[in-house]
Amino acid sequence: MQNAIVKALINEEQIRLYFIDNSQLLRDIYALNQELPKPLKLMLGKTISAMSILSGTLKGNQRMSLQVTLSNPLHKIFAEAEANGNVRGYLN
Repeated sequence: MQNAIVKALINEEQIRLYFIDNSQLLRDIYALNQELPKPLKLMLGKTISAMSILSGTLKGNQRMSLQVTLSNPLHKIFAEAEANGNVRGYLN
């Protein structure tokens, strides 16, 4: 199955719901980063999942980026989302 985002309006169109299925994206990312410790892989996956949900709120050619600095200054997580649904992220 492909990665997908589903948007819905509920409660007389006052509440927006976003559902994502990005399991294939996460499988690909985990396969590329097999040497990483499990906690770092999970943090990367959760950051990318959060950006996937936030990509549904973007319009036109908007972009959003996120940088997470962990308690160990050697590790930073970068993620970026575009309005057209492209999401990418990496661990530095």
